Amino acid sequence: MEMTAVPGTLSRTVLVVEDQEQLRSMMARTLTDAGFDVLQASDGRAALQVFSSGAKIQLVVTDVVMPSMDGPEFARALAAASIQVPILFVSGYTRDYAGLPGPLLKKPFKADVLITEVRRLLAPTQ
Repeated sequence: MEMTAVPGTLSRTVLVVEDQEQLRSMMARTLTDAGFDVLQASDGRAALQVFSSGAKIQLVVTDVVMPSMDGPEFARALAAASIQVPILFVSGYTRDYAGLPGPLLKKPFKADVLITEVRRLLAPTQ
């Protein structure tokens, strides 16, 4: 996978976890065009494999509802492995997700909203 960084900036790697291939590709393309390095996984289990490969990931964007291992299960598995990374959840469902360990972006969303939220979560704390 080719990864490019914007000159003069720190490269930030985002892992996009989404079971719908077209949506996953759209989010990855949007974030790549915004200057992020992007890795992809089709569900939580595949995302855990990306982490176990040693990839240095600064942020995860994950769907909430997925087969095999959903977003909340994936977040719990990261926490159990002492992996601390900000997580942005996305969902097209309207149920209450008050217990998620991160912000929720409702589908459908515009590309600029995704980029803004990712940048906000990656901004250094002051």
